[in-house]
Amino acid sequence: MTAIKNNGNKVGIEIAAGPNVGFIDYRLDKKEWKELNLLNRWKKHLHLL
Repeated sequence: MTAIKNNGNKVGIEIAAGPNVGFIDYRLDKKEWKELNLLNRWKKHLHLL
């Protein structure tokens, strides 16, 4: 797990894209954890690193 401390009101992450991506879990401001599915309709055709 990687933690990112941020004192602002925005945060961004860089992720790999492609057919073998999965899920990330995140939370903001100590609220409940949420899960984000990184798979999308272009997953078989998109390869970004």
